[in-house]
Amino acid sequence: MPSTSNTKHAQQILPCNKVNINNLHPYNRVRYDACLNRLIDYYKRWTADVFSSSGLVFPVQTKLIEDYLGGFEFEYIGFKKSDISGVKVDGFFRPDFSTGKVLIFFRKDVCLERQKSTKVHELIHFAQLLDPMFQEYINDIIKHNLFHRDVVYTLIERATEKATAIYLMPYNNFFKKYKEVKSVKEVADYFQVSKQAARIRLQECVQFAY
Repeated sequence: MPSTSNTKHAQQILPCNKVNINNLHPYNRVRYDACLNRLIDYYKRWTADVFSSSGLVFPVQTKLIEDYLGGFEFEYIGFKKSDISGVKVDGFFRPDFSTGKVLIFFRKDVCLERQKSTKVHELIHFAQLLDPMFQEYINDIIKHNLFHRDVVYTLIERATEKATAIYLMPYNNFFKKYKEVKSVKEVADYFQVSKQAARIRLQECVQFAY
């Protein structure tokens, strides 16, 4: 169960500008990839811990993370892209630690699979607020000036995207199901994800085994 002891740093390290990682200097790209792989390994263990605490049933729902975090009330609020001027994201969250209520905002004018992915993505971001190990690692990157802050933000977003995929499509279960049905569409339907997400996940399973 994550601790709430280190929540004060989170919003300070998240500017809202993602960068094209392909434009990084080769030396910085190597360091970036190393940091990302370390976070991916961390989230493989984190999702396993979530699953072990509640049990794993497919398709995976948001409730497992909600129960794992404990002590919070989550409310999901849909919005359309046209509802909020200037918003370029699919979702965001607003926690109230005085009441324990967390509002998760997600775009509702997209397919159901994308809505679900956004909810999980934002839940993982919220979990990062409560995770002293995650906070310490990111703060160390900032403290030692390994990257520009926008690169740190991009790293966090990319790691959260990977964590979302690992959560919704756990490696062993996903790969086993694909070998059984031999169809991206069928495996996407089974895990309630988009075909694009399933296709990317399949490539990761084959190439990287995570």
